[in-house]
Amino acid sequence: MRVTAAVLVVSFIVVAVLASTPFGVWIVFDVIGEDEPKPLPAIEGPLVIDGPLERTRQLLLPAAIEQPSGISTVGDEFLLATDQAEFFRITRDGSIIEEAALLEGLLLRRQGRVEAIASHKGTIHVAGELGFVAQFDQQSGLKPAAVAENLTAMDISGLTNHNGQLLGVNDETFAIINLTAGEVIQLDPGERLKPGRSISELHLSGIASDGIRLFLVAENCSTVVVISGESLEVEGVYGIDEIDAQDMAVAGGELWVVVDHNLFDERPPMFLYAVPDPVSADPVTGLPLGI
Repeated sequence: MRVTAAVLVVSFIVVAVLASTPFGVWIVFDVIGEDEPKPLPAIEGPLVIDGPLERTRQLLLPAAIEQPSGISTVGDEFLLATDQAEFFRITRDGSIIEEAALLEGLLLRRQGRVEAIASHKGTIHVAGELGFVAQFDQQSGLKPAAVAENLTAMDISGLTNHNGQLLGVNDETFAIINLTAGEVIQLDPGERLKPGRSISELHLSGIASDGIRLFLVAENCSTVVVISGESLEVEGVYGIDEIDAQDMAVAGGELWVVVDHNLFDERPPMFLYAVPDPVSADPVTGLPLGI
């Protein structure tokens, strides 16, 4: 009887550690769980690229911000979400202005739940796995966001506000998810898709808008795809560093890319790239001139 009680106590302690501490989450996801494949170089991805983006600089985020999963702009500031379901508002030099917990409860249940964040019509929206989309403010916390029924089961890996439309992407389809209009718009890579390859190889992890163009980042292929905000045609495809690029925002002529990392690994900086100029394309093939 004493042995059984001791076993129960030890089991309870183990479960508590696994479910409620960063060390436990690291054991479950990084030690026991399957390793995530490393990102491919963009040149090995399914799309013909125009070339690499120019990396302008790096910015190390404050130690309080672990495993950033989503980023977007609001005025001259950034909104950040993390894998631990935390919210941060930061300045362009990385200083924290505001922070809060997006979800309560055991860390294991929160880990990886929030993947995206954006400000839409003056309200912060967050989204993530299992069709999770919500509005957030410090006073009332999270409350469900109004989302079209046909989108409620879709995972969301990135969000952005594009001229009053709340747009998202996920890693299962090469498409724009318009949460405002309630529609999924499939994108056509056209002649940029390499022979014998599938666009399903590209897993979109984030989206950003400069008001004119949309920028989609694919974590697994180290690729940024530039889309016309009006026609939704592919305007350019570029390579970035082989990093776990989770999401990005556009500010000051730069793409600000947040990078994921395993708990207890060295924290990577945010990578900044020059926003690419519009590319002149062949009117027949749609490929950049000179390729």
